[in-house]
Amino acid sequence: MNEIRDLLRRTLVEGPALTGCTIREHILGGLQIAHASPMSIGRIDFAVRRGAVTLAGEVPSLAQARLAGARAWCVPGTRDVINALAVQPAEER
Repeated sequence: MNEIRDLLRRTLVEGPALTGCTIREHILGGLQIAHASPMSIGRIDFAVRRGAVTLAGEVPSLAQARLAGARAWCVPGTRDVINALAVQPAEER
């Protein structure tokens, strides 16, 4: 599972469309900052458990929420993605 978490962290941090977001990961019951953006236009928290990825937090656009979910699905070993990212301000789907 650490391999999935490492790959997911890298793909979220290196994604140009997500660089304005602060990326945090759940590790041992706490949150650790993987990427702190000076702009901080959004926040993505992620956790990996038994191959299932959970994304939570807030992003400024529906496109970014969908992109984060798609990137998570592309990580080898991922079995499921729960994309609970909220879009703030709200946007119609």
